[in-house]
Order: sequence, then C-alpha cells, then structure tokens
Amino acid sequence: MMMYRRIALTLLILVLGALSLSAQSRVSDRRKAIRKIEHVLEYIDHNYIDEVPLDTLVEAALVAIFDKLDPHSRYMPTAEMRRMMDMLHSEFAGIGINYTLHHDTLVVRRIIENSPAHQSKLLYGDRIIAINNHSIVGLERDSISNMLRGQQGTKLQLDVLRCSDSTRHNIEITRDYIASPSVATALKLNDSTAYIRIENFARNTPQEFRRALATMKDYRSLIIDLRGNSGGLLASVVDICGIFLKENTLILTTEGRSEPTQEFRTKNCGELCDVALTVLIDEQTASASEVFAGAMQDNDRATIIGRTSYGKGLIQRLVNLGDNSGMAVTRALYKTPAGRAIQRPYTKGDKQSYHNDRSRYNHPDSLTVEHSPEEMFYTLNEGREVYGRGGITPDIYIAAERIDTASYRGRAIIRGVIDEVIINLFDRKGYGGYTSLYPTADEFAEYFEFDSISREVIDQMMQHSEPEDAEVQRLLDDIRARIVRDIYGEEAFIRMFMCYDEPLMQALELHK
Repeated sequence: MMMYRRIALTLLILVLGALSLSAQSRVSDRRKAIRKIEHVLEYIDHNYIDEVPLDTLVEAALVAIFDKLDPHSRYMPTAEMRRMMDMLHSEFAGIGINYTLHHDTLVVRRIIENSPAHQSKLLYGDRIIAINNHSIVGLERDSISNMLRGQQGTKLQLDVLRCSDSTRHNIEITRDYIASPSVATALKLNDSTAYIRIENFARNTPQEFRRALATMKDYRSLIIDLRGNSGGLLASVVDICGIFLKENTLILTTEGRSEPTQEFRTKNCGELCDVALTVLIDEQTASASEVFAGAMQDNDRATIIGRTSYGKGLIQRLVNLGDNSGMAVTRALYKTPAGRAIQRPYTKGDKQSYHNDRSRYNHPDSLTVEHSPEEMFYTLNEGREVYGRGGITPDIYIAAERIDTASYRGRAIIRGVIDEVIINLFDRKGYGGYTSLYPTADEFAEYFEFDSISREVIDQMMQHSEPEDAEVQRLLDDIRARIVRDIYGEEAFIRMFMCYDEPLMQALELHK
C-alpha cells in the first residue's frame, strides 16, 4: 500500500511540475512577444522615414491581432465601444430621429416622442442639409450618425430644407439621452393572444417586459417576436426565462478554458408557466436571444417558428482599455439545456467567410435535411427532437419571402419607388397637412387613397411595365405599410399588415 502511495505522490508531483513548467513557458513567451512589439514600435518611431502617429500603428496592430481569433472577438475603437455601451444600456445622447438617405440627402422619417427633435420645430419629411455649418450631403450614414450623437447637453445647429413650403430653417437642438426601449411593441392581436417584440436584451429589458405584460389582460397565449434580435445581456435573458419556467429549471450552461462550467437555473416558479407560448426567430436572431429560444425549446415550453437562427454561442467579456476604446474577448461558450452548442462552426482567422455565410438559410426546409447521430439531441420531456447544427432550428420552418428582382414589385423596390412616392407625398402636402387629414391610423386606413400625382411618380419610375393589378396593389400596400410604420408606429403597422407576415399568422393559427 505504501508503495502505491509513493507512486501516486510521485505522479502528482510530476503532473504539477509539468503544469508549472507549462505556465512558466507561457509567461516567458508572452514577455518575448511584448518585447518584440515594443521593439518594432520603438524602432519605427525613431528611424522610419516619415513620422507616423504611434496610436495609428497600435490601432492597426490590435485589429490584426483580433483577426486571428474567433469571429466574435474584436477590438473596438472609441466610437464603436460607445455604440456598444449605448445598446446595452438602451440610451444614448442624440436628437431623436430616424431617417433615410434619399438622393444623398438626409430625410427625416420619424421623430421620437418627447425627444429633443420632437420639442424643436423639426418635422417629418424635412431634409437636414448641414450640421454645425458642415454640409452632410453625400456623407455615409455612420458619419452622419456620429455627428448627430454626442455629449448630453451639447447643442447642434441644423440647416433644414422644408420642401412642402420651399423654406429653409436654422434649428438649434440640444442633445439629450434618448430612451430606446428594448421591448418595442406589446399588443393583443385578438381576444386571447398577446404579442411582444423584443429588439435586444438590455439592462432594463426584464422590467420593460413585465410592464408590457401588465398592460395586456385576459390572454391565454403569448407570441414573443425575437426576429432581428442580435442579443445583449445574458442576465436579462435568464431573468425573463424565469417568467415561463418552473423552479430550478436549467436554462443554459457555460463552459470556458479559464472559467469553471456554470449552470443557470430558474430561482422561482414562473408566473406565466401555464400560458401557451410561441417564439418567432429568423437568421438575425443571435446570441442571448438564441439562449432564450433554446431554453424554451429544450424544456418543451414553446413552439419555435421561423428560420434557423444566426448561431452565435460564444460569450464575450467587454474590457475597457482605459482610453474609452475596448475589446470583446471570447471567454466561454454556452449550451442549451439539452447540451446543444449554439455556436455554428468557424475557422479561426477567417472572419469574412464566416460573416458572409448564409448557405444554411437557403434550404427550403431545414427539417428535411438528413441529420447525423451527433447532431440529434432529445429533451427529457416526451422525447421531443431538437437539432444542434449551429443556431436554433425552428419546430415550424417558414422560408423567407423571396422577391423576384425581375418582377414588377422587385424592380420597384430596387429603383427606390417606395421612398420616392412617400417623400414626394410629404413634399407636396406637408406633415401638418397630412396628419390633419388622417389624425389616426384607423382614419388613414379608411380614407387614404393615392392621388394621381403619386401614381404618376410610380408610372414614370416603372416605364415600359405592364403589371397585373395584383402586383400594383401589393406595391401600393408596401407604400402604405411604410407610411403607417413611420407615422403611426409599430403597433398600428402590425395590426394593419400582419396578413403579410406568414410566421406571425402561423403562430396565430397555432393558438386558435
């Protein structure tokens, strides 16, 4: 017995020694790498033919370093880091408008209620020509966005052209924090079914979600729309999962090289455990929103409808580098309760191919693809089958609407007919004149008709076309839908045009 103990002790010492040597070797390699980079920068700073700002070289080096890692680890310059923090906190300092770029000019599409723009004289349809005496005509969207955003309390001078009365205005606006709710829409679609759309999972999302639920009474089923939801804070997802699952139910596990495996479970029995639930997803549903869909699917709690989600199952830690720039570093991956890794396969150092890959969404029905045994998992509840090939595969797959670019409607969209008609309409009637005619969405639906000038705009842009009446009607409905969404909001848009939303209609049919 003593001999076996000595052998075991010797093996333990050897293992610990090997680990220690390995750790020392990594420290030595790291120091050599740092010295090498320092030597290169110092040599260039003193000897290169031209004077080069060192921060420019450092920025380029950081980008190159992260290009060799996984697709989601990245260096973020100051502006990008600020945008990321704004999204996670659901607030930013700006003026409160949505806009489109039409013929290289910013045209105001929507003014957020109670925002600085709302309190100023800015109107829907106005063209912003210059900001602080700097022309923005022809600038890219990101450049304009950076000019509009800034420190709270700072002022902007906007040079505005109002085509409806051929006047120019100089409007001063003071930037302020703009509340950007992550729960975008909450309404009852019929007597028994409620609908909530979550745009991202931010710090305040659980509170917003509960407030949205409280506004709707007497529903027996709920549709949660996560289409286009790129993710956010894991803690928010875990909190909302707890509303729908019983106490101590597994939501996900996380695994990492330098972090212990961790389980996330519900703490209490959810208040909506008995409400019938459907979740809508698409190819832009990613990260934290995939955690929610996966937890609901694996626990046999919800029916998932739509298209295969993005497949981002890597967890990043945001690190501030001290100068307001930052980095997102992958620390772990997460798995659904059934053990599925949501992350789709990738090759390190090949980020472009990874982000451009959409081939898996092109299959007409992913559930007909032959699955290997490694790809098939079973939940513990009644043997329901779920698949793990990267992303969340919906229970009911509905392919995206494919618009034939050679069709009348497809050519109209490519040529910008929708924007042209709407902007022309407001240039002629003015925002005030338009909303006085149709104060509510219901009045718009009942009384609005396209006049002869709007139809002439369409005809001029669609010359040599002889469309069927149904094609023209669908295009006109596209234009109406844009007007309703921009002027009367998302709720009115959904109520009036959900007949064209096949996944939503399928969800409604499911809850009959």
